[in-house]
Amino acid sequence: MRLFILSITTLLLSSLALVAQPDYQAAMQANLAKMDGAEKMADLQAAANTFERIGKAEADEWLPEYYATLSYINLGWWGLKTGGGAEAMATMLDKAQAMLNAANAKLDGSNSELHTLQGYIYQARVQENPMANGPKYTTKAMAEFNKASSLDPTNPRPHYLTGQHVFYMPEAFGGGKAKAKPHLEKAKELFAAQDSEDALAPRWGAEYNAQMLAQYDEN
Repeated sequence: MRLFILSITTLLLSSLALVAQPDYQAAMQANLAKMDGAEKMADLQAAANTFERIGKAEADEWLPEYYATLSYINLGWWGLKTGGGAEAMATMLDKAQAMLNAANAKLDGSNSELHTLQGYIYQARVQENPMANGPKYTTKAMAEFNKASSLDPTNPRPHYLTGQHVFYMPEAFGGGKAKAKPHLEKAKELFAAQDSEDALAPRWGAEYNAQMLAQYDEN
């Protein structure tokens, strides 16, 4: 009788898991659409909040915190561009780092996409105080992008972000459009080769990479 009860319990738990997974997929896809379609900071903040809630409910899933991290990084850039200032950006990047730490806690530290976002955070940290943070965080960002590429040579995002960084870096410090182009072209090649059928797999960056490459055609 005890074995029978245990078998029924196991069957029920398995059934609940099967029901929960489609709910997770649907919730993530719906919130990804909100994140991608955000037209104001409040929309993106709402998406970040939802990803946080999903992450807390799904102990074995790292993508909710991953996308919460990305949302907070973009909120930092958005706020800086709309007059929020470096302090507001720093607040968002602190939240991004907390979410990235939560995602890393669910994995073993060898995920290419998470290293990419760590580099993206460092890259954004430069803007909090370019003179003070430039040397320190540029080195850290490049190290993370290199690590991300070594872990997954098919990941286009480290190349895109490296290209973006080099593009805007003064030539006197080793940057400039000419040196950025190989990174952006490599990213374009890898973006085109992405064929994952997973609807939740990271795909961001291709549009902006194309926009940067278009600037070469304008000259």
